[in-house]
Amino acid sequence: MGWLKSIHDLQVEEVNGSPDTLVVESNIRAIMEDSGLHSAVYRETVAEDGSATLLLRGDASTDVHCVFEFSASAAGQWEVREGITITGSGTALAFRNHDRNSAKTVTATARNTPVYTGSGTLLEAGELAGGGKFSDGGGDAGTINEVVLKYSTDYLLRYIADAAARVVIGVTAWEHD
Repeated sequence: MGWLKSIHDLQVEEVNGSPDTLVVESNIRAIMEDSGLHSAVYRETVAEDGSATLLLRGDASTDVHCVFEFSASAAGQWEVREGITITGSGTALAFRNHDRNSAKTVTATARNTPVYTGSGTLLEAGELAGGGKFSDGGGDAGTINEVVLKYSTDYLLRYIADAAARVVIGVTAWEHD
């Protein structure tokens, strides 16, 4: 039995009643029916040593669960910071509901290019590798496990490019009251 299993394998085990079943499919279905799965994406081209930033904020009483993703055409560093001070909120980004038949919305807000001071608390950080002599550059990274946002708290997702790059910062979110 392998460590990594496909959704199909998990569904088969669930049907066959295997004792070591991880019931991922049921959890995903519950998320979709409860609050919907939403995503916001910010795309920008940045200069060498430039950065792309996205501000994320949950509301005062809803648990907002998020997974973050960073992708860039050149090497650089990414980080997720909590509790920064916002002096200019930037431009609003729309969250898109993955269930195109649903009118549900997410209470979290996302904005690009916020103006901020202070560094807040570093929650996660990493590096994206660049290309080599015989290959195109770029890579992607992000959080594997979900993060539940602290109520009414600002989060900064930032990518700092080592060279000019096309950058994508993505957030996938779902909520529970």
